[in-house]
Amino acid sequence: MAKLPLSIGSVFALALLCVFIANARADVTNSPAAEAWEELTSLTMPAPPAAWLTNAPTELQLAQFRQRQALQVGAAADKAREFYLQFPQDPNANLARLVEFRMLLLGTQLGATNRLADIDARERELLKISNLSEDQRFMLRVNIINRELNAAGSKRKALLEKSGRDLIREFPRQGEGYNVLLQLAHDSEPPKARELLKLILTTNAPYEIQASGESMLKQLEFIGKTPDIQFTAVDGRAVDLRQLKGKVVLLDFWATWCQPCLMTLPEVQAAYGRFHAKGLEIIGISLDDDKAKVEHFVASRNMPWPEYFDGQGGQSKFVKSFGVEAIPALWLVDKKGVVRDINGDAGLTAKAEKLLAE
Repeated sequence: MAKLPLSIGSVFALALLCVFIANARADVTNSPAAEAWEELTSLTMPAPPAAWLTNAPTELQLAQFRQRQALQVGAAADKAREFYLQFPQDPNANLARLVEFRMLLLGTQLGATNRLADIDARERELLKISNLSEDQRFMLRVNIINRELNAAGSKRKALLEKSGRDLIREFPRQGEGYNVLLQLAHDSEPPKARELLKLILTTNAPYEIQASGESMLKQLEFIGKTPDIQFTAVDGRAVDLRQLKGKVVLLDFWATWCQPCLMTLPEVQAAYGRFHAKGLEIIGISLDDDKAKVEHFVASRNMPWPEYFDGQGGQSKFVKSFGVEAIPALWLVDKKGVVRDINGDAGLTAKAEKLLAE
């Protein structure tokens, strides 16, 4: 249910990781090739410190972390090249070439620009290979798209949409093209979002993506409408959205177990502290199943706004009726009681200030 911030690059990185894992079939024998492949596939990337979930890193810390990642990625690229040069007839040789190419590309994104010439050379070599599997061709195609995106500048979003459409057409059995368009829909204005979602729903997208598209379309239907929200909060307050006309209201769908929600909370609290006296109200809708935990959390984190709780989690009344599928979900309701934005987590302060000025 929780959603993590997903960058354009990470959509494709995730696609490549899935393909890599799906194709990593180490030989069961103890041959030198099998041992070398096992060594290559066991390489890992340094993980961000857990403390960064609650305390944002400094620019210096980020730069040092990226440098560590770049070194590890470069080592993985060299290890992959060493494998296919030493074992050119091994079934995993082509995959090793693709892994090297991906690692080189990722390294440049992390700042290792000294390997750009290697990327060009490896891409030319890969395009000459005729016996690549569909998954391997897909991996190469995604890598090329990633390079184009990195050089796209202001045209990045348009190119991303084209890339998602191309991947659906060229590789309809792969889920990543659909995922790209789904993410774009989430980040787009309602008319464009509806266009992309309807496109997804007319394809043979995986069931989970179809379900997400349908939920997002259901949410979009609430824009321009007044939702019916009435309940008794966990602290006993009576809440009725209709009684808040003249106020800007932030509907915050969240849960105590949702790490992205906790990362968003400081911004929500800052907006409340800055704008509450000017007319901003918040209505929390908890997806927890333990009322006492919600009450303790709200008290300990200084969250003075009312909270809805019914203990049904993802099956909560408002979650189901509004089509909310992932949290945090922040909806903004204007002074007339009309839903104006279902992506309030992007630029919350500016959006709240604009609605308050109307």
